[in-house]
Amino acid sequence: MRGFPDDIVAALSEAEIEALRCVFEAVCAEYGISRQGQQIQRLAQFLMCEFRRGPLDEDGLLTAAHEFYREQERELGGAE
Repeated sequence: MRGFPDDIVAALSEAEIEALRCVFEAVCAEYGISRQGQQIQRLAQFLMCEFRRGPLDEDGLLTAAHEFYREQERELGGAE
């Protein structure tokens, strides 16, 4: 799964991988995140951290990702 470390992906179930993939793709598409660079890496790291912190369903993870990305936009002044 692009953007996620292989050792972490190997420890996930198919359902968990699919939930992460759906959220990852939705956020990338919604915010126009390039498939390369620091921005995509930050998103992948954030999603994995949130996923490991507690049981989040796809909707909960998507909500957290939206909040994270809005915060990133504020910090970067809308750049990147």
